[in-house]
Amino acid sequence: EPTEYDPMVGFLMYQIMDGVGFIMRLMEGKEYQAQGYGKAAMLELIRRLKKMPDIEYIGTSVNKGNDYVENFYRNLGFIDAHKLGEREIYLKLDWEPS
Repeated sequence: EPTEYDPMVGFLMYQIMDGVGFIMRLMEGKEYQAQGYGKAAMLELIRRLKKMPDIEYIGTSVNKGNDYVENFYRNLGFIDAHKLGEREIYLKLDWEPS
């Protein structure tokens, strides 16, 4: 359980609308990056979204050219969502709800 002395490492922001669990943002403090916090937080969010019966798919978007973040999501199982954007690449989790 958090105490008043636990530092805030970062945060996740997501939206659920029309059957889509859309991950809008994952932010981490610079001093906490590359330590596994982002991956752990994202895996927990994915676990929770998968349990929601009205979620048809989990998606996100990445700015074109941000290879680090794109690879982060692809390593978690995200694939092309076949949706075009001018400045963004749309990805969805390779997962079929049961």
